[in-house]
Amino acid sequence: MFKNIYRDKSLKLARLIQNNYTRDNKRFDRGVKEQGILILQRCGQPAVLTEIGFISNPAEEDYINSARGQSEIVNAIFKAVKTYKKETEIN
Repeated sequence: MFKNIYRDKSLKLARLIQNNYTRDNKRFDRGVKEQGILILQRCGQPAVLTEIGFISNPAEEDYINSARGQSEIVNAIFKAVKTYKKETEIN
């Protein structure tokens, strides 16, 4: 039930994060997918689990471990949360 209450909001936040990854960071777009992940099922708020890359891929591992990559990832998530908050706030 918790999942359904915040489903649309979670999808909106996930899309904002994904758009920043692909547009700003020029990362591969793997899309936004829904899965019944236990850790997210009982959240009393919008919640997402983001996949930033695969350490089994040497190029992605290098990116994730680099200062530049970490900065880009953090900024993409931060900008998405900031945009989400701005768009959903009641004035």
